[in-house]
Amino acid sequence: MGEVTWVVPNGGGRVYRTTDGGQTWTTVTATGLSEDVFSISLRSPTAATAVMVTSACTGFKTGCQLHSYLIDTTNGGRSWTGLLPAGGVDTEPCET
Repeated sequence: MGEVTWVVPNGGGRVYRTTDGGQTWTTVTATGLSEDVFSISLRSPTAATAVMVTSACTGFKTGCQLHSYLIDTTNGGRSWTGLLPAGGVDTEPCET
C-alpha cells in the first residue's frame, strides 16, 4: 500500500482514503459522490475515477434495471463530476 490509497470495501458502498500509508482513514464525502460506488481507480494522489451502480427499484423487482455511470475527481475527492450521462447506462435487470 502506498502513502495515498483509496478503497471501496466489500465491493461497493462508501469510499475511504488514507494519506499516511494506512495509519488513519477518512470517509470521502462530497457533492456528486453517493454511497453507490462499485469500484474506484486511483490515477494519482488527487485524481480518481469511480464506477457508480444504482437501481431504479425499491427492493428487488423483476424487470428493474441497474444503471452504471462514471464519476471523476481531480481535487482529492472534494468534488466529483459525471463522465457519462447522469441517468447512467442500463446494465442488467434486477432479480426477484
